[in-house]
Amino acid sequence: MLTPKNRFHIFIRHKGVGITEGENKIEKKKGKKIIIGIIISLCTLLVIYLGMAVFFISHFYFGTEINGVSISGSTVKEANRLMAEKLQSYTLNLKERGDKTEQIKASEIGLRYNIGEDFQNYKDKQNPFKWIFSIFNKDRCKITEGVTYDDGQFKECIDKLSCFDSSNIIEPRNPSFRYEGSSYVIIDEVKGSKVDKDILFKHASDVVIKGSTAMDFESIDCYVKPQYTSKSQKIIDIKDMLNKYVSAKITYT
Repeated sequence: MLTPKNRFHIFIRHKGVGITEGENKIEKKKGKKIIIGIIISLCTLLVIYLGMAVFFISHFYFGTEINGVSISGSTVKEANRLMAEKLQSYTLNLKERGDKTEQIKASEIGLRYNIGEDFQNYKDKQNPFKWIFSIFNKDRCKITEGVTYDDGQFKECIDKLSCFDSSNIIEPRNPSFRYEGSSYVIIDEVKGSKVDKDILFKHASDVVIKGSTAMDFESIDCYVKPQYTSKSQKIIDIKDMLNKYVSAKITYT
């Protein structure tokens, strides 16, 4: 026969069991929710990844550049159009002596890309399923494509520059001497403005191929120089010799 005290102990034990089972159910529900949340998140990421992969089947990776021109997210057709526009707007600015400037435009020399403005082969190298790696490696998306030009048109364009107009050419001249007072002094050389066409053409070709837009004639050293300058030792020796002669005293008997 159970006493009131025994009944109380049995009731407590049964109540404790009930609380433990309830907590287990709650924990299981929480665990299921977490797992479901993870699965949903993974599925969402997978859908985004696959969606972007589908997009990059026909589009360039984000951050793709060709010769410094961004074609990020463009189709091949859009890239061809954009690069053609950039190429046609190319202008080489020539800086000459006397603050003179001239220009050579892309259309004047038949400037074009070596691959005929077709960038499909670059697009084919970009695996659409590896697009995510392009986010962490921007350098892989930077492409340098060479350009070419019509050699005959380029030479003709160089020939037409005003610096080769005979009326504009100042011939270089060596230093000269002038008698002033009681001695000779050196008159500085004349640098002139005569340009070596072969040197100019070679450097201009290199600049165009590299895609640069400016070239300074002085920096490429294409001017024809006088044989001597006022600092040349031979000129100084001649001046000293002349002054020696004029300072000499001759006595006739």
